[in-house]
Amino acid sequence: MHKTIYLLLTIIVACGLIVTPITGKLSATGAIFEAKASPGEHFSHNLTMNLSSDAAAPENLTVGLFDWYQDYNGGNVGVKDNPNIATYSAKKFLSVSPSNFSLSPGTSQNIRIDGDMPAGDGGRYAMVSVKTVPNATKGGGKSLQISVGIYVPVLLTISGSKLIRTGEIDNLTLQQPISAKRQNISMEFKNTGNYYYPINTSVTLRDAKGNVLTTALSASRGSIIPTATRMIKFSVTPEAILKPGTYTLEGNVTLKDGTLLATKKMPFEIKP
Repeated sequence: MHKTIYLLLTIIVACGLIVTPITGKLSATGAIFEAKASPGEHFSHNLTMNLSSDAAAPENLTVGLFDWYQDYNGGNVGVKDNPNIATYSAKKFLSVSPSNFSLSPGTSQNIRIDGDMPAGDGGRYAMVSVKTVPNATKGGGKSLQISVGIYVPVLLTISGSKLIRTGEIDNLTLQQPISAKRQNISMEFKNTGNYYYPINTSVTLRDAKGNVLTTALSASRGSIIPTATRMIKFSVTPEAILKPGTYTLEGNVTLKDGTLLATKKMPFEIKP
């Protein structure tokens, strides 16, 4: 899992709320929580928010617990409820303290994340949001509220449990109209296991005899969490223009160590 600070990027304009990334004035340490614990074992993590001494004014901040939602492109945000990940949600057994506080320029505030690991297998996931209380401002004749903050990913592993890394390719689609010069492909891969993992993806083009004409690779963005679906796009360019006939596209998804997770084939035809 890339150790990334996930930024709050929700934007609602016109008398609404704008949430933008944390700035140089406001920073965080400990902005990812990754841990292992046995069922019943207590765990905790310290997240520290810092406001630089040259900040113009104090900041009021709020802290919240959210389910983790991962979109088709691998973007990560916190949502109030994500039914798809309910089995693997850590939100229900986590607590944060304090839930709101004020920072003066040049000061810091420690936020403690606590929980007791439940029984079960695999991983448990959540997002902790820390954001400033919006300040009203004027923009283009409309009243806007602006807030800055971050999402802190929580990735917990149940020690000694069975970690299942499985997945399936839901769709392998060739963009229309079909071209003999280049094939544009999209592939949807779903994590059907109980644990997050990074993936490698590829598409191979074969002729009617099964000979490999070319292979295209696509780098995946970060790891994929359980129940999430990732959309991967490829552009396949054979060395020579394809002659009329039948061809096959084969999509493959593997773990980083080469273990095959899923494969799917799709025949197509180049017409005269």
